[in-house]
Amino acid sequence: LKRKIPVNTFDSTTYTDIASKKIGNGIPIGYGIIQGAMAVCVNDEEVAPSEYNFVFVDTSLHEIESINQVYVNGEEVSHSNGSTANGTFDISTSDYKKNNKVTVDYNGYIDGDTNLIENPMDIIADLLLIYDGKAFIDDYFDTTTWDSVKIGLADTALSIAKPIVLIKAIIMLTRSFFGTFKLNGEGKFTMLILDLTAEVSKLIGNHELLQLAKKKNDDESYMSSVSVGYNQEWESKESPKYINTDDEEILTGRYRNYEQKDFMTTLIAESD
Repeated sequence: LKRKIPVNTFDSTTYTDIASKKIGNGIPIGYGIIQGAMAVCVNDEEVAPSEYNFVFVDTSLHEIESINQVYVNGEEVSHSNGSTANGTFDISTSDYKKNNKVTVDYNGYIDGDTNLIENPMDIIADLLLIYDGKAFIDDYFDTTTWDSVKIGLADTALSIAKPIVLIKAIIMLTRSFFGTFKLNGEGKFTMLILDLTAEVSKLIGNHELLQLAKKKNDDESYMSSVSVGYNQEWESKESPKYINTDDEEILTGRYRNYEQKDFMTTLIAESD
């Protein structure tokens, strides 16, 4: 659960005219009704483009429901060629100039039945399936408790563009309903909710809180993958990134832990 998300990134092979500072940045993910999400221009370096192309969400995970409104520097603009299957749209050269800030309102990922994924419990389960390989089945989840907690929860939204550890994204979602994400006694994912109206069912004595001393392993030096920033633009602090995951499968298989370390350098080129 320490794997950083989003995992999929912008690259110069797929996006041949993208600005170099955007290479290696994560392609955003989005659940629920999203307001003002970042959109990334992927043909900044094209000579005399007929229009500018934007990517705003990673639809290799799911298709999205709708594109609602696009903004340039906070002002509403028209867009064309909007695609819910690809998470893309275009803006005319008269409405967008290089380095303008482009944002978009949209309805995010839908499930196989074309329902918007917006219940926080559904979002968490989907994140665990995509990034931890755990399907929502009894082998991995306390499905009875999970479904019980899900009932009555308010819909929420989650948009992630900058890297965040998976467990932190999950905790962010649980805060919306005072939930506690944990493993139960059988080692299955479950969720507890704080109920301030519940009656006290048991008093716990001080002696029950005592614990045996535990040795904490220092894993600060461990990494399963690495992200190296180079050729940084000093004003914006943005830079292209080289991401190496060559040994990730072997290391995570051995240590059961995804851990990407980020390093910003003063190197000029990726080849350095």
